[in-house]
Amino acid sequence: MKRDMSSGWIPSIGRRGVGVALAAVLGLGLGACSYQSRHVYNECPLPDRQLLPVWEQWREARAKPGGCGSLEEGRFPCEELRRDVERVAQTCPTYAPGFMASAILAYEDRQFALAQQYLDALFSLQKAHGPAAVLRGRIALEEGNIPFALRFFAEQVKLSPEDADLREVYAGALFLADKLPEAKRQLTIAANLGAPAWRVAYHRGLFEEASGNFHLALRHYEEAISERPGWEVALARRDGIVAATQQGENPDTIPTDDDRR
Repeated sequence: MKRDMSSGWIPSIGRRGVGVALAAVLGLGLGACSYQSRHVYNECPLPDRQLLPVWEQWREARAKPGGCGSLEEGRFPCEELRRDVERVAQTCPTYAPGFMASAILAYEDRQFALAQQYLDALFSLQKAHGPAAVLRGRIALEEGNIPFALRFFAEQVKLSPEDADLREVYAGALFLADKLPEAKRQLTIAANLGAPAWRVAYHRGLFEEASGNFHLALRHYEEAISERPGWEVALARRDGIVAATQQGENPDTIPTDDDRR
């Protein structure tokens, strides 16, 4: 079975995940900015109050029909709001949430190199940072750099061993690297740490499907659907196996969405 990023095995940073990731980092960083000089203090007295309103405006703009690609009075509001977010990172150089928000927006715009720069700045302030580690690892995987992702995640789980999302994305990287036993172990740890049941069940379905255990895969996909009714990704995987079984085919030969393009 072809293993790729389209299977949905990794906690997503996009859409709702963007808000979740920033909420997590803001929970760690609100009011935590230390000031290196009087200049920084004057420019950045209350960084969370500078960042949060702009972030909410960006989310609202992105949620509108057409999203960030829509024009309003001849301008692209998301671009202006992104510059406002980045300005917080520039004027508050010891404020981790500013770098995290800027990295997320750069990632959303597929500017991976810029996102990495912001993440590097964040890691220079805080070595252990689960949401930033998840995003950095996802960028590496989307760029096809699985060896780096594996090394990076192995280091990060030592720094943040109780982070469920980090364990889960590490399991996904191991799965892509055909290290299935360790992927299963990391996913079990993630589940015990509180990773969403629907996502864990879906990933277990992927793992069993890759091993040729289609009956077990179906059971996990059904669990994922029961936990998250109507989820199209799990429905598609389940229905593909069912259709192949009814036709007497090997489900492993079913083309993926990437194969059909």
